Amino acid sequence: MAELEALKNTILKEYKDKFVFFELDGISPSDVKDSLMWAGDSYKEFLAMAEKLGSKIIYYSEAFPDTLEKYAKHEEDVAEVDLGFLHDGVLHTMSIYASWYTPNEDIEASEDGLEGSAEELEKKPAEEIAKEMAEFAYKEFPDSLTNFYHIADAFWQAKGFQRFNSDAKTRLKQDKVRQLAERQVMGAVITKEKGQLPKIVEDCVKWAKDNGFNKLTRSNLSAFLLEQDVSLSYQSQDALYIKVNFELKHKT
Repeated sequence: MAELEALKNTILKEYKDKFVFFELDGISPSDVKDSLMWAGDSYKEFLAMAEKLGSKIIYYSEAFPDTLEKYAKHEEDVAEVDLGFLHDGVLHTMSIYASWYTPNEDIEASEDGLEGSAEELEKKPAEEIAKEMAEFAYKEFPDSLTNFYHIADAFWQAKGFQRFNSDAKTRLKQDKVRQLAERQVMGAVITKEKGQLPKIVEDCVKWAKDNGFNKLTRSNLSAFLLEQDVSLSYQSQDALYIKVNFELKHKT
């Protein structure tokens, strides 16, 4: 049995009496307003914290390696296992990687990008670089466009920049570029979500009733989005929260 497949099965067996495990296609911090990534590498400490905080549900997912030639012999092996739990509306997550796997290796800075990026950032208008960032977002993160800080970090990394090693003037321009790109991308995302929202409201009201909720909390909403594998912008999450609670209050 592959390395992480065996570890995942061990976790499910060891903790079956403490938690309900809910498998997702992927655990995305963009599904909730606030998220924290566990800095440690011990799943036992992570799950002990979940238990101490009173969490009853652990979300988990697994991912296979990027389609790089070096991972050809591991194409059917699990490369990453993600664990997560919700507490007071905050999604706590941790990732466990196989010993042979290096995450995000498919997004690398080219030599030209490393040498020319500083001059490019200084000379190019922020609007032009923002357009590049938006195109990068659509190409590399089509399913998680709402997590824009992560997208921006990946973009600057691909350009050869380390976000927090830049000088103050450079960071100011990077922030302006991110804001412009996020406004462009999120405008399109929110427009799309408006058409999807009525059906999501209907599904969420049903989910709330099935779980015996007369009022939806932010934590309930985060749980629904995770369980249904629905990713929404923060603006649409706020609209969903208001609309669902209105439905629960006036039509039950």
